[in-house]
Amino acid sequence: MKKILIILSLFVACVNKESKVETADKAKQEERDSSSSEVHIALQLNNGAKWKTDVATRKNVAAMAKIINDSSNAGTKNRKLLVRQLQTSIDTLVQQCTMKGPSHDALHLWLEKVLNDLKGMTAGDDKFQNAYASLRKNVDSFYVFFE
Repeated sequence: MKKILIILSLFVACVNKESKVETADKAKQEERDSSSSEVHIALQLNNGAKWKTDVATRKNVAAMAKIINDSSNAGTKNRKLLVRQLQTSIDTLVQQCTMKGPSHDALHLWLEKVLNDLKGMTAGDDKFQNAYASLRKNVDSFYVFFE
């Protein structure tokens, strides 16, 4: 009888240990999955009001809008030049921005969409038109959320 209890105890201990290892492995995998997945936070107004921006940001976004709305940039023919001009505008925007706090964080949410569109425009001619249309929409949305 004593032998059976010892064997049963060892069996339970082994099963319990395997279960703990599996649980720990599963938790580690879930942690890796959650850290690698992107978290998208929607850009919203500031309690119903537009976010305040600095002069440099407004000036640089206006320059981007002018480049994007130039009809000669709508085709894939000028894609590389357009992407280069827009990247230069974004770089200038980032360098000259003096915003701080929640409005700055909101600007980053907007800028993330713009950068994703810009990346899509470099993915190839077949994806250019969709990315370009999305970029126009997202740059125009600046004026919905910011002043």
